[in-house]
Order: sequence, then C-alpha cells, then structure tokens
Amino acid sequence: MDIRQTTIPVYNFSAHTGAVTGLCLNSSIPGLLVTSSFDECVKVWDVENNTVTFIAERQFPTGRINACLVNPDFPFTYAFGGQSQGLQIWDCSENSD
Repeated sequence: MDIRQTTIPVYNFSAHTGAVTGLCLNSSIPGLLVTSSFDECVKVWDVENNTVTFIAERQFPTGRINACLVNPDFPFTYAFGGQSQGLQIWDCSENSD
C-alpha cells in the first residue's frame, strides 16, 4: 500500500490457491518478492516498475508452508518452514531440485 493513498493498493494479484503465509522482499535484489502459502508452494515474482511478473515456482515436501525467510548473506537463498519435514532451503537462482 502506498501510504500517501491508503485506499489504493500498489499491487493486487492472485499469488496462490491457498492462504499466503509469507512475503519476503529482498533488499539486496530490488523488485524480488518470494511468497509462500498453505498450498505447499513457493513462488518468485518480479515486482519492479509497478508490475508483477511471475518468475518461478517450487513445491516442497513440507505440507503447508508456515514461514519464509531470506538469508541476508546469500540473497537468492530462502528458508521455509512447513507443517511436516521441518525446514527447506532453496537457492532460487537455480530453479531445480
């Protein structure tokens, strides 16, 4: 939300099929947004220049994802905590297993 216009959202898009449980904006990589959800999925978005562009998606064997955190020392590395199987680490610069 733009604090100068509190009734108009900056972005409004459907990111997941389940409740969104995490939003990580990355101060080292402007415009990079990572979202996590109860739909057991993590998604990467480019939100630069007032547009939203889907970049990548990954499912983890954690069940519902409850938390998302970026590693400040490695800006493409994210940690996710889920309902089962604990913690998952993903380097989103390598969108592979």
